[in-house]
Amino acid sequence: MERRVWHWSQLKPPLLPVRDWLPQYERRWLRPDLVAALAVWAVLVPEGMAYASLAGLPPETGLFAALAPLLAYAVLGTCRQITVGPSSAIAAYSAAAVAPLAAGDPGRFIALSALLALLVGVLLLGAGLARAGFIADFFARPVLTGFVAGLALVIGAGQLYKLLGVEGGGTSFFGKLEVLVRQLGSTNLVTLAIGLAALALIFALRTYAPKVPSALIAVALGIVAVSVLGLQEYGVAVVGEIPDGLPRPTFPSFGIGDMTDLLPDAVALALIAFAESIAGARAFAAKHGYEVNADQELVALGASNLGAGLLQGFAVDASLSRSAVADSSGVKSQMSGIILFAFLVVTMLLLMPLFHDLPEAVLGAIVIAAVAHLVDIRALRRLRRVDRTDFLLALICFSGVLVFGILIGLLVAVVVSLLALVFRAYRPSRAVLGRAPEASDDETLRYRGVEDHPEFETFPGLVILRVDGELFFANARWFRETVRSLVREQTPPVREVLIHAGAVPHIDTTAAAMLKELIAELSDSDVELDFARVTTSLYENLESNGIVELVRRGRFHETVAAGVADFLLRDEAAKVERRAATPIAGAIGGILFAVLFGASVMIMTTTMADLAQDTGAWLETGAGRFKFALGLLPFAGLFFLWFIAVARERLGRFEDQFFAAAASAGAIVASHARDPSGSPRAARTSTPDRWSRRSSTSTPCGWPPSSSSACTSSSRILPGVDRPQGTTHVWRTRRSKCDSADRRPRPF
Repeated sequence: MERRVWHWSQLKPPLLPVRDWLPQYERRWLRPDLVAALAVWAVLVPEGMAYASLAGLPPETGLFAALAPLLAYAVLGTCRQITVGPSSAIAAYSAAAVAPLAAGDPGRFIALSALLALLVGVLLLGAGLARAGFIADFFARPVLTGFVAGLALVIGAGQLYKLLGVEGGGTSFFGKLEVLVRQLGSTNLVTLAIGLAALALIFALRTYAPKVPSALIAVALGIVAVSVLGLQEYGVAVVGEIPDGLPRPTFPSFGIGDMTDLLPDAVALALIAFAESIAGARAFAAKHGYEVNADQELVALGASNLGAGLLQGFAVDASLSRSAVADSSGVKSQMSGIILFAFLVVTMLLLMPLFHDLPEAVLGAIVIAAVAHLVDIRALRRLRRVDRTDFLLALICFSGVLVFGILIGLLVAVVVSLLALVFRAYRPSRAVLGRAPEASDDETLRYRGVEDHPEFETFPGLVILRVDGELFFANARWFRETVRSLVREQTPPVREVLIHAGAVPHIDTTAAAMLKELIAELSDSDVELDFARVTTSLYENLESNGIVELVRRGRFHETVAAGVADFLLRDEAAKVERRAATPIAGAIGGILFAVLFGASVMIMTTTMADLAQDTGAWLETGAGRFKFALGLLPFAGLFFLWFIAVARERLGRFEDQFFAAAASAGAIVASHARDPSGSPRAARTSTPDRWSRRSSTSTPCGWPPSSSSACTSSSRILPGVDRPQGTTHVWRTRRSKCDSADRRPRPF
C-alpha cells in the first residue's frame, strides 16, 4: 500500500471569489446592497467603539479593526451575508489575554492587541492554505453554547461599572461582581439613569421595530442629552476626543517573548473565531441555497485579522448580529461590504468629532444588549429535554467560564469536548437482535433489538450482537465482557455468536489482540464467532491483524439473514450427523426387531394350533397360560419399538442431547485410552455440535474457498478428538473426491 506523506507542495493557493461574483453582479442588486450597508453602518459604528472599550482599547481602534476586514472578506470570502469585524467574544478574550502582559501601559496594550491579531491571522491563513477547514467539525455545539453563555455573563458583568458610574475591577465573573458590590454606595444615579434608559430603548426598538438601528439611536440621544443638559457636570463619563483620519499601516513593536506568550491565546482565538464564523456562514448559506467553502473562509478570516493587526486594531471575526441585520435588509452580494467600507472611511474622516459627548454608560448598554442574546436559554432547555449528556457538557463549560475566567474556561470547553467524544466511543450502543415475525431477509423487515421488540424471534444456540461504534483500546475490554456475559447467560448453551459489524468502521491493534484472545476463549468453550455486514475497509483491517485466518473466510456473511441461515443449516446438519453416528444402536435395534418378529410368528403358530384342538382345557393348565402369555410378549416388544420410533420424532431435542452426551462420553474414554496421563487438555473433546457442514455456495474442499478450486467432493467433515496442548487438529473425512493441490479441511 502506498504511504501518503504530507508535503508543503500540497498547500492550496487561495482563491479569489470576487472574480466569480463581480462579473455576474446585476445592477438591480445595488439598491438592496446599499440599504444593507447603511443599516450595518448604523450598528457597526457604535458597536465598534463599544467593543474597543471592551478590549481595553481607545474607541477609535474599534473602527480601525473593522476597516480592513470589510475589503478583505469582500474579496476572499464566500458568504454573501457575513460581515467581519469586531465582536464581543473576541474583544473580551483579547483583553483577557493582553492585560497581564501590558501591565497597565496603554501603548503596550495597543501594540500587543495588534500583535495578537497578526498571530491569529497567520494561524487562520496557514490553516486555510493547508485545507484544515474540517477543524470546525470538532466543536461540539453544546460545548460552544455553554461557553458562549458564560462568556456573555462575564462580558455583561464587566460593563456594569459603566452603568453605575464607578471604577471597574476583577478578572473573573464573581470577582467583577464583588468589586461592584463594594462600590454600590458610590453609584452615580445620573449615569445609572442614562444607562438604564439606553438599555430600555435598545430592547424596546428590537422588539417593536427590529429594522430600526436601535444602537445608533441610543448613541445619538445620549450625545444630545449630554450636550444639551450638560450632564458632564453631574459626573457622567463621556468618550472624549476621538482622533479623526485614517490609520496608517504599522507593524507593532514586540519581543520574541511577547510572541511566545501570546501564541497559545492566538490559537484559542483562531479556533473561536473560525468556529463562530463558519457556523454563521453555513447557516446563511443554507437559508439562501448556496454553499460556502470552509477552507476559503479560513483564508478570508486570516487576511481580515492580518489587516486589522496592521491597522492597529484587534482580533476580529464574523459578527452574527450585524450579519443578521444585513440579511434582514436584503443584502445580495459582497458588494455590501465594499459600500460599508466607503461609509466607514467617510465616518473616520468627517464624523469622529460628533462622538465626543458619547456617554460611556451608553457604550456599556450597547455591549450588554449585544451579548444578551448569547445566553441561549431556549437552546439549554432543549438540550435538557433531548440529551441530558449534552446539557451537562454545556453546564460544565458555562460554569468553567464563570468560575475560572475566559482563558481557563476555554480550556475546560476543549477538554470537555474531547472527553465527550471519548465517553461516547468508550461505551458504544449495542443490541441483541431478533428476527421480525415472518421475516427472512434483514434488508426488508430487518433484525432489531429484542429489548425494544420482545416479540421478535431468537434462535436457540445463536446470539446476534450488533455494535454501533469503533472498537479501540478504550472499549476493547467492554466488548469482551459483553460477549462473555451473553454467552454465559443464554439458555440453551450458545454455540455461535454472530457479530453485526455494519457500524464498526475500524479496530485498532489493542482491539485486534482482544479479538484473538476472545476467539481462542470461545473456541475452548465450543462457541463459534461469525461476522456479518463487514465493510471492505474493516475486512482488510481484520485480515492484516490475522483475525480472518482465525475466523475463516466462510464465517463472514454479507447479511445477518445469511449468517442466521448458515447457522440453521449447520445446526440441522449436525442433528442428522449425530443420528447417523450411532450405527451400532441401529443394528442392534434391527436384530432385536427380527428376533422378536420371528419369535412372535413361531410361538403364535404353535399357540393357535393348540387352541384349535381344545381351547378351554388348554387355557386351564399353567403351561398353557404361560405359553399364551409368551406368545403375546413379541407383540408387546413390537409395540414398544413403534413407540420409541414415534417418541424419537416427537422428542428430537431430548434425543439429540442424549446421543451427544453418549458420543462425548465415548470420545473421552477413547482419548483416555490413547493418553494414559489423563490430562484435562488431552481428555477434552469437541461436542458433536462443533461439526461443520459447508454450504452449497462455498468450495466443498480446499481453504480458502475459490472459484478455481478443482474440487467435486460432497464430503462432510466429522469432528475428531480435540488436540492436546502443542499438537495439531485431527480430522476425519468421508467420500472425498477433491484433487485440489491446496486441499485443507477446515478446523472446527
